[in-house]
Amino acid sequence: MKSCKGFTLLEMVIAIAIFAVIATVSYASLSQFLDTYEYLTQRGEKTKGLQQTFALLAQDFHYSADRSVRDEYGDRQPAMIAVAVNLAEVGEIVRLTVSGPDLQVPTASRLTRIAWRLDQGGRLYRMTWAVLDRAQDSAAYSRLILEGVDALELKFLTVDRNNQVQTSNEWSGSQGRPGAVEALLTLSDKRQYRWLFEVGNG
Repeated sequence: MKSCKGFTLLEMVIAIAIFAVIATVSYASLSQFLDTYEYLTQRGEKTKGLQQTFALLAQDFHYSADRSVRDEYGDRQPAMIAVAVNLAEVGEIVRLTVSGPDLQVPTASRLTRIAWRLDQGGRLYRMTWAVLDRAQDSAAYSRLILEGVDALELKFLTVDRNNQVQTSNEWSGSQGRPGAVEALLTLSDKRQYRWLFEVGNG
């Protein structure tokens, strides 16, 4: 019977070295895979947030309605308003009346008051009131739409009597509603997205 020979010290050292190399390469590959997965996941979430922001803004402006409201103090507010002196202190960008059902608030009427708000932490919210003419205890439903937002700037487009396009950074509502709205979204990484929305005739 032949005797079984074990590994020599040199063979053991070589085997351990090979195993160490394989383990190092495998760990590096796994780490790279996890980093790539995390990056793609974050990018996918950001893309989803951008798509949702675009879709909701497009919906709100397209289905905007020419219906003024009363605020919690009984003061009349225009159907659409975006005046910095009135809204900047609370971070609101625009308020408008939107027609059609709103799935965020099951008890909402067909006409719904909407506001877009950007807080100091870079979080963009869409706010909804279940009633148009509010009382002082009327609460808003606030939904987080997108994070990492540096600014959301709106330009309101109209056509004058000479068929020339006029733009304004504010909208007082005294002239009804604009024909279109241009939105410039700036993220915290300084990437910018420019969109143009049609304003409906409701």
